[in-house]
Amino acid sequence: SKLKAQAKDDGEGLNDLDSFQYKSYVWLVTHSSYEGVPDLIVSQKFALATLYFALAGAGWDQNTGWLTDDDACSWFGVEDCHSGISSSLNLSENNLVGEIPLELMNMRTLKSINFAGNSLYGVIPPEIGKLNLLEMLLLDNNVLSGPFPNELVNISTLKQLTLNSNELKGTVPADICSLPGLVELWADCLGPEVTCECCTKCFKYGEVHSIIEDPSDTNPLPDTNEPSNNEENPELKSMLITHMTGLEENPLSYTESPSYR
Repeated sequence: SKLKAQAKDDGEGLNDLDSFQYKSYVWLVTHSSYEGVPDLIVSQKFALATLYFALAGAGWDQNTGWLTDDDACSWFGVEDCHSGISSSLNLSENNLVGEIPLELMNMRTLKSINFAGNSLYGVIPPEIGKLNLLEMLLLDNNVLSGPFPNELVNISTLKQLTLNSNELKGTVPADICSLPGLVELWADCLGPEVTCECCTKCFKYGEVHSIIEDPSDTNPLPDTNEPSNNEENPELKSMLITHMTGLEENPLSYTESPSYR
């Protein structure tokens, strides 16, 4: 379909039985009723559930409320909610292990992300530049690698950005220095590995953390039967594909979001 063609993976993640996206979809269709619930809230729960599976949520130090039928705003670390939509995730020092999932970027209302002090690895997704309301992004003390994504300069609202104590290398994009509200920028710029023109604090190149190579090994699907043919929910699946990262340039507002029926 046209929607699948627009999605980055053609929606295949929802059909791959081993994917974090599929696990999230199974949880959605077997744990809650979404009749009359705005799409934006369903999409938020899907993004959070994918975050849980992708970052080994079963092994977090604190995961109270996660993957329950309770309002997602009551889940540990999901904060600053208005009309059921969160603007802050605070999961620092909570034993998060894995790569940041792209589905997180669908939570376009986020103003604050604090994932510092965990074992996140892989690259910082360039899609993070779509979180254009973000004011605080704390990713220090992880095992993130690769370059500093240029897309960070698209977040004009950034005030605090901490990227130190990782394995990131290269040049922090100079245009970040021009962000009007930026007051704190930390990186591992004391050595030759990282160059930064305007960092407010420099650290020694980050130490390596102990990580689990395959977070899915520690993150089983909660006890539930996989949906049988008569439990599949094509409308929900289509809606999730619609709101996958990259489909829309602008987030849906709460008032514009149609109810899922």
